[in-house]
Parts: sequence; C-alpha cells; structure tokens
Amino acid sequence: MPEQRTMNDLLTMQAWPLDRKISVTQTRLVEWVQRYNGEIYISFSGGKDSTVLADLAARVYKATQRTDPLTLVFVNTVSAPVIKCKKTPRKKCSFVAEMKGKR
Repeated sequence: MPEQRTMNDLLTMQAWPLDRKISVTQTRLVEWVQRYNGEIYISFSGGKDSTVLADLAARVYKATQRTDPLTLVFVNTVSAPVIKCKKTPRKKCSFVAEMKGKR
C-alpha cells in the first residue's frame, strides 16, 4: 500500500532547503531504478518540473552505471491527453495517448 502523506507532511517538505529536496528525490529515484532494474520511464512534458526531474533521473541513472538509455515519455499536457497504462506480459507499461474526441 502506498505511503499516505498529510497536509502537515507536505508543508514540512516544502520548507526543506533545496539541497535536501534534491537529495530525497535522488534517493527515491535510485530506489526505483534498483527496484525495476532500470526499466523505468520518466513522463516529460518539456515544462520546468519535468525538465528538472528528467535531469535528476539522468544523473541518477548514470551514477547507478546503467548503460541502457533512460526512457522519457513525452506527454503534451497543453492538449490534455488521456494516458492509459496497460500492463504487458513482461510487466512493462506501454502508454497510449488519446486526444479528446479522437480514437
């Protein structure tokens, strides 16, 4: 079951200095890379938040000495696609974007 956070947790984490936020994020990324043996995807819209996350993920990926490429999945959040994640037999996610009104 996912860890539940409270509003107080959020306010506490927002007050952390930047270096701690980066360190905690990098630690979580390392955990995910190890847990899924590098078979991870980073959702990327091109905005500031996803650019920072992609940069941190690339640094962690390199530090964990992965030789396979890090996969960024482009998501155009401006036109609000619907993202569906379908589990495949190999337990990877394949993403299908459907534009509103188009199939």
